[in-house]
Amino acid sequence: MIFRNRAEAGRQLADKLAGFTERDALILAIPRGGVVIAAEIARMLNLHIDLIIPR
Repeated sequence: MIFRNRAEAGRQLADKLAGFTERDALILAIPRGGVVIAAEIARMLNLHIDLIIPR
């Protein structure tokens, strides 16, 4: 799939993950692009977000 930007990718992924909102879910973001996607998912699904810094 090709997306216009990372926010659009996050919105489309959030649509696919909508079934997970009833669980105790946490969105984990990885820097360098993943944060924008994760933030959009967390916003759309009303979930908490945290950051993971890989080595």
